[in-house]
Amino acid sequence: MLGLPMLEGTNPASCFPRCAIGYEAACYSRIWSEVLAPGGAKDPIEILSDFLGREPSIQTFIDNKIECSLWH
Repeated sequence: MLGLPMLEGTNPASCFPRCAIGYEAACYSRIWSEVLAPGGAKDPIEILSDFLGREPSIQTFIDNKIECSLWH
């Protein structure tokens, strides 16, 4: 995105650029509908792993927050 390399394990949807003003609500709603669709039928960590396509990692989350903060 924006010509910047993404960190390994980064989910681009979680670091969506603010240049797409007006699209955030639709994107956010669609993503949450995917995450919440299973309801209580699955363990929350399994839902998150399915959504990410990998096991969650606190380090990836921290790296992503640092990278996103550089864009604002």
